[in-house]
Amino acid sequence: MIQLKVLLMVEEMSIKVMVMLIEVMEMVIEVIQMLIEVMLIAVLLIKVMLIAVLLISHVDSSPVNRSHVNSSPVNRSHEDVDRSPVDRSSRDVERNHVGGNVGGTLSHGDVDRSHRDVNKNHKYVDRSHKEVDKSHVARSHGDVARSHGDVARSHGDVARSHGDVARSHGDVARGHGDVARSHGDVAKSHGNVDESHGDVARSRGDIARSHGDGDGSHGDVDESHGDVDTSHWDVDGSHGDVDRSGNEDVGINLIQVDHEEVVDTQNKGVRSKRGMSDPSKWQRNKNKKLRMEGKPYKGIAKVDGRKRFCAEREERILGTRNCSRKCEKSRKCGLITDNSRVEIFKSFWHNMDWSERKIYVTNLVDQCNTLTTVGENSRRKFTFRYFLKNGHQRLPVCKNLFLSTLGIGEYTVYEWLKSINEHGVPVEECDKQQKTPKVSLQNSYARQFLTQLPKMPSHYCRATTTKQYLEPLFTSFSELHRVYVQDCEVQGKLAVSRKVLIKLFDEMNLSLFHPKKDQCDICVGHGTGNITDGDFAVHVDRKTKSRNQKVRDKERAIENSKIKVSTMDLQSVLICPSIQASAVYYKTKLACHNFTTHNLATRDVHCYFWHEGEGGLSSHNFATCIQHYIETLIEPGIEEIILYSDGCGYQNRNVFVSNALLYTAVKNGITIIQKYLEKGHTQMEVDSVHSTLERKFRKVPIYSPSNYVELIKQARPSQPYVVKYLTHTFFRDFSSLKYYDTIRPGNRVGDPCVHELRVLKYLPSGVIQFKLNFDDEYKDLPRRRNSATGLSFNMEIIPSAYNNPPPIKKSKYDHLQQLKAVIPIDYHSFYDHLPHD
Repeated sequence: MIQLKVLLMVEEMSIKVMVMLIEVMEMVIEVIQMLIEVMLIAVLLIKVMLIAVLLISHVDSSPVNRSHVNSSPVNRSHEDVDRSPVDRSSRDVERNHVGGNVGGTLSHGDVDRSHRDVNKNHKYVDRSHKEVDKSHVARSHGDVARSHGDVARSHGDVARSHGDVARSHGDVARGHGDVARSHGDVAKSHGNVDESHGDVARSRGDIARSHGDGDGSHGDVDESHGDVDTSHWDVDGSHGDVDRSGNEDVGINLIQVDHEEVVDTQNKGVRSKRGMSDPSKWQRNKNKKLRMEGKPYKGIAKVDGRKRFCAEREERILGTRNCSRKCEKSRKCGLITDNSRVEIFKSFWHNMDWSERKIYVTNLVDQCNTLTTVGENSRRKFTFRYFLKNGHQRLPVCKNLFLSTLGIGEYTVYEWLKSINEHGVPVEECDKQQKTPKVSLQNSYARQFLTQLPKMPSHYCRATTTKQYLEPLFTSFSELHRVYVQDCEVQGKLAVSRKVLIKLFDEMNLSLFHPKKDQCDICVGHGTGNITDGDFAVHVDRKTKSRNQKVRDKERAIENSKIKVSTMDLQSVLICPSIQASAVYYKTKLACHNFTTHNLATRDVHCYFWHEGEGGLSSHNFATCIQHYIETLIEPGIEEIILYSDGCGYQNRNVFVSNALLYTAVKNGITIIQKYLEKGHTQMEVDSVHSTLERKFRKVPIYSPSNYVELIKQARPSQPYVVKYLTHTFFRDFSSLKYYDTIRPGNRVGDPCVHELRVLKYLPSGVIQFKLNFDDEYKDLPRRRNSATGLSFNMEIIPSAYNNPPPIKKSKYDHLQQLKAVIPIDYHSFYDHLPHD
């Protein structure tokens, strides 16, 4: 115990000694800080004196500008310096000095416009301190620059002194660390022996606080040093302001260019396939393509023992004539004019690919046996004769003219001649990694397996991806590969590895998981624990049954021509104009709508297209489109028409659409059935039509709604889509039909609501039946219906929905008028005649 106390006392004494040393070091730091401040004040006084001397000498030597000296910003800035107290912070004095320099530049620019070029060069004098102007004003500024360099050097000395202070303070900090570590060791070894340990802990707290103060003082030193450095930045920034104020138009143009760059970066293309590299973007292939096109590229050179693409290679150019006297006697070089050489060069590099150039050159070079040699050991085995074509005539020319006209080298010609066989065709290099038939057969069956899996496009992300997504049957690639292996065993095929299957999966642009935008809210909620297992099971059961119903109805329609099955949906809003111009991003545009139907048996597609200047998105508009489409399906012998759609209330599930369909069923003596897919799982065949259209729209600019109509007609050449371009006179107001007041299957609180309907059946007798589940039996809608007798089935009796075209907002009309600046003049009349408030 006594030894322990002795150790504690010794430790405490050592700590106190360290504290005293730290205090001494802090005093030294404070003294150094005071010296630095004195040096800064001295430097600033020297600056002020130098500026005053230079100003006086300048005023005396330039009588033309004396009248402007008193009003110049230089004198005002110097008066501010004189009025400022000596103890003002170094940053304020530096800024006054900067203001003087900038003001001097401005005043010289204002005095004499003929010195504008001198003023432009003046900013480079202040920045680099190396240029010398020819005028007297530039020479005086050179003196200022030299004095400024002296000040910068003095600042460098101050910075070095700051570094010494920082290093000394770092030594103090390391001393603190040693004390803390030693004290930690004592605390660990002794624990809670007696109260003296508490005293040691308190003393350690004092050390920590003193260490914190030391850090704070060091921060102040660094802060002041930062102020000294930023004064030079203010000088450059102020000169930049002077240059910008000299030409405001240039500034505006720069802003526009920057904005266009931002717009371009926002126009993202379609995302690439996951895990698939693009060899065309490799640096080696980029340079190879540029080299084959005759453009500048980077060749390979060794840097630090490693090969890199850093050797600059110039583009191919037409060389000069360098013919000898022999060409005048035995060759026809003179018949090749300069214009002919230019045409040959352009045709060679602009109209031919690499293999065509090889054939072209080898057909113009004859390889002959050597007649004479210098000696027996001569390496020259062949003699080459060169020709150029003048029209259809093959003229012999010298090698220099041949190579310079085509812009190629001698070595290139020799190598190309080696790669030509006896028939004059380039010989392709053999494939060293030949594919075995066995592997190809394995891959082909793997592709066949992936092709057979049920897939669907993205519902909400079609604009950014062309991926096909598997139905949620697999939870991982391992499960997918396991099912594939089992299928191969049944079929007696050899299965590929999991890695190869995933590679083929990516090559086919497939995805196992759907985007978050396409995920069902109920499914996601169940995954997070917010939806009970019972509700989720009901949801999955409805989804499965609705899809099975659609598959069965499709098979029935294919087998029985008396049944028609179609899907229908509204495409996402299309804007017009849709062009790649920065102006359209900040203007409201015309909204266009495309209501699409898809016949599952015949794959016929009908598109009802209109813009907001002809109609809106009311239930009457959709009821008119659906009723018109059903009329196109009706032919002799038709008994039943089934329509699949989502459960959107204003589009497909409301009393106006129901009365219109009941009207059509009674009129034509057929049965019409509406079936609604489960919420969150409404992917249908009609979505593939919208996906095709969006890919088509993405490639060309859209100036008016008629451009959309033309593109829809061209989207599928084999079986073109039928497009009906609607006007406001097409839409009818079905509110006059009073068969049913509502389609809610209940009257009281707690009874089913409209959104719970799964099936609606319209009978020729004028009765509407419903189902709440696909497995239920049909029930009559418990609503009092009005008599259908005595009603005329002439569409002209049903009033129009619009007496006049619906007007667009005045603000939108104004924006569209402004957008005519980026729209061809042929389309201006359409925007001029749009109805507006």
